[in-house]
Amino acid sequence: MTGGNLDWHDLLGLSALAAVITTFGSLAGTILKEFFFVRSIERWRARQELRQVYLKLRDPLILATIDLVHRIIEIAFETPVNFLELSLLNADPPKMSINSAHDFYYRRYKLTSTLYRLCAWFAWAELYRQQVAFLDSGQQKTNANFEEHMQRIRSSFADGNLNGATDWFEWVDYLVFREEQRAIGEALIDVQKQSVVGYGVFCDRLLSRSPSQDNRWVGIALQFLADLESVPQDDKRDFRKARCLLIIKHGVSLIECLNRKRLTSYLKKSRTCAEAELQGYEINSGAMVRH
Repeated sequence: MTGGNLDWHDLLGLSALAAVITTFGSLAGTILKEFFFVRSIERWRARQELRQVYLKLRDPLILATIDLVHRIIEIAFETPVNFLELSLLNADPPKMSINSAHDFYYRRYKLTSTLYRLCAWFAWAELYRQQVAFLDSGQQKTNANFEEHMQRIRSSFADGNLNGATDWFEWVDYLVFREEQRAIGEALIDVQKQSVVGYGVFCDRLLSRSPSQDNRWVGIALQFLADLESVPQDDKRDFRKARCLLIIKHGVSLIECLNRKRLTSYLKKSRTCAEAELQGYEINSGAMVRH
């Protein structure tokens, strides 16, 4: 540079610098377009896919939870409960013979429908796990709350150390372990429809007298409530009663989490009653945070 003017060397240097800046800008633009924009679209599509699956399974899971909780409320608070006897499965009366809750056909229906509601809940929970859990990181607050409620219900069935009484080993109890819950659910899933089999199919296929793996898993679910009514109401040393109260408490909370509009005054009152009844038990609540 001489006298304030640019010579040809300076011009070449500026041209090269401009070319480098232009090239870098083009590359940066390409990276932003091809990487970040594409990644943004992929994340948006993943969220949409997750939402569609969530909406598809949310209502059936709510209904399954409502059905199960209503029946558990009946078992926990309405007396007498005379439909949980295993002996009811040994005969198959064709119809009701008397218009009474003591009718054999009616009691057998109540037993099989209770078993169906329990197994169907496991099935919808397993479908949700298969289709949603691996699509979502669970970091959103709503999803995290949902997973917590689901975990507490699973824990109510599975965790042996929920009973904090010093003489816990003398209590009547029965567990449905977490992997067993999944296996029971899998037994009721219609893979082609990605849905849960209906009550009729359940009775024909899973309660048939022919041996099968499906029958085995249903039998595990049946043991959870079998002959529960044989224990006197004032004898609290059957911890399955406490588990029923926990299922009511956490089941109602799950319904509230998924859709507050489905939370009736009856369910709210039942949750309050369950929480009050649980005061009579020593519950190791720390066990319920485990996965």
